[in-house]
Amino acid sequence: RMREALKPLVEECLVIVGGRIKGIDVSVEVGETMEVDVIRSQFGQVLMNLLANAADAIHESTHDDAKAILIRATEHEGRLELSIEDSGPGIAPELRAKILEPFFTTKAVGKGTGLGMPIVLRILEEHDMTLSIEDSTSLGGACFKIRG
Repeated sequence: RMREALKPLVEECLVIVGGRIKGIDVSVEVGETMEVDVIRSQFGQVLMNLLANAADAIHESTHDDAKAILIRATEHEGRLELSIEDSGPGIAPELRAKILEPFFTTKAVGKGTGLGMPIVLRILEEHDMTLSIEDSTSLGGACFKIRG
C-alpha cells in the first residue's frame, strides 16, 4: 500500500467511466490534500465499480429528476469517510444485503454479472475498510459509504 492523493484518484476513475456518466452532473467534494493509504489499482477498481453502478441506476431510473452523483470525502478522527451518492431510485432495504452476495444482480440479463459488489467488499476488507449502504440525504437515491 502507498499514500495516495485521493482527489486525483477519484478524477482518474471518472475519466475511465466517462461514457457511463455522460449526461450526469458529477460533483466532487474531496479536499486537495486528502490522502488515503491504498493499493491504487484496487481502490480505483472499487471507485469505478461504485460509480458505474450509480450511473447505471440513474440511467435505468424512470423518473425525470436531475441526474446527479456526489462524491464526498471527509475525515473523522483520522479515518476516511468517502461517500458516493446518486439520484437514482435508491435500493430497497430488503435488497441491500443481497446486492453484496455473489451473482446477485438487479440488472437485466446480460447486463451484470453480480460479481462487482463482492469484489468491492473483498478489496475494502483487505484495506481494513468497510462499506455501508444508506439512503442519499442530498440526492434522493442510494449512498455507498466507505469508511477506513
